[in-house]
Amino acid sequence: TQSDPFAPPTRARVILPKQRMNLPPDTYSNKLQSIATSDFLLRRLYQACREMGADNSLRGGGGWKSPKGGDIQILQPTQHVLEQSAVQIAKGQGDVIVQLTINLPARGRTVLGAE
Repeated sequence: TQSDPFAPPTRARVILPKQRMNLPPDTYSNKLQSIATSDFLLRRLYQACREMGADNSLRGGGGWKSPKGGDIQILQPTQHVLEQSAVQIAKGQGDVIVQLTINLPARGRTVLGAE
């Protein structure tokens, strides 16, 4: 939890069940396929966050009482396909594990939970 808006962003781990993701088994049947599929999912998630503006903080007028935070950050993909921890497929299970940071929106020392 992020009880103090001046605390570092909340680190979150989201586990998406195999049934929800509906990935073909051959996309994670071995380590190489799993890394490639994880990289693809990371790229799509990163792009979706940018397109939705989820990677942008609330921009108030600055100062103590203006809104801050409200952004979601995930590892920016590189031009290489690498094994990374931001998006992984659970070995042999097909569950997708996503790790990201969420900077909860706040005003002053109050987290704006409904924003």
